[in-house]
Amino acid sequence: MTTTRLFLIGTATLLILGSMVFFLAKDAPEQVLEKNQPEQQTISVTAKPARELKTILSEERLPGMIVAENETTIVAETSGTISLAPFEVGDTVSLGETLVSITNPESSVVSKSGFRSESLRQAEIDASLARKAYKEAKRLAEKNETKESRFDRDLAKLRLESAEIALANATNASLVRSTTWGIITEKSVDVGTSVTSGTVIARIALGKTLEARFHISDSTRRSLKNGTEVTVETPDKKTRTARITSIGTIADSATGKFPVQATLSQNTDADEILFANTPVRVIIRSETTAKDSDIILPLSALTTNQDSSFFFIVDNETAKKVPAISLAVSGETALVQTDISEDARVIIESAGALEDGMKIKERKE
Repeated sequence: MTTTRLFLIGTATLLILGSMVFFLAKDAPEQVLEKNQPEQQTISVTAKPARELKTILSEERLPGMIVAENETTIVAETSGTISLAPFEVGDTVSLGETLVSITNPESSVVSKSGFRSESLRQAEIDASLARKAYKEAKRLAEKNETKESRFDRDLAKLRLESAEIALANATNASLVRSTTWGIITEKSVDVGTSVTSGTVIARIALGKTLEARFHISDSTRRSLKNGTEVTVETPDKKTRTARITSIGTIADSATGKFPVQATLSQNTDADEILFANTPVRVIIRSETTAKDSDIILPLSALTTNQDSSFFFIVDNETAKKVPAISLAVSGETALVQTDISEDARVIIESAGALEDGMKIKERKE
């Protein structure tokens, strides 16, 4: 009896111990997993209420060039070497003013005006002979006026006029004069420069009106119109205001951008003179305002895949994914159509990649 009782007690004890070992072994992996599982990372973010994301000021800086609105090009009409070029960029010149003189240093013939030019010297000789012939024909006609003497006198006069025109043309070929009044915007030659017929000597702007010419993208073009004010910044960081007068409708085939012209007036201050062919930066500033429930976000706050675009808002210290109904990208920002409330805090910047439900902590502004 005693033996049987001891056997039963021992068996019960073994069963109890076995059960304890089984359940401890069963729970051990779960406890290890829970212990080894890393805590979810908390991402630091910057957020703003949706009502504060309705307006954005943007600035776009584009390369441009200053050109004269109306410009005349002066060219050489003969070959030779520049022996005199007294003008400089920025000078005001008048109609008929001498810009350069052209001589041929290889020629041994020197004209009375000092130029080494065979054609000019020959024109001087022809004009001198014609002048003497007319003087003599006139004297004979006055001494014995007959039909023949009057004819000889008139013929000699015509020959003199022709010779003087040829001399003037030869002289003009050696003396390049301004064909208009205005401001020198380009000087292409200097003393010692070799030229041929057609070589550009200078460019003259008619008046003081200059233009900034530059190119813009299609998205920028849609936000501009004639009369829009832009800022023109020179290489020395001085600025001028200009107004757009022309926006091209056909894009450049190479860049896909559209040409724009903005007119600005020349400053009368001698230290502020702006010349044609000056490279500049054209600064376009614009303000975009969202309507209804739309918001404006930096592109960095948006995530886009093949099917959709979305952003995140703050939801009880976690990031909540919100799909964008539609969006329109302009530069570095996007106009986003959404249905969130004005009080929703939209995440505009984060210290890492966000996922739906991720723990976040807002930075203090």
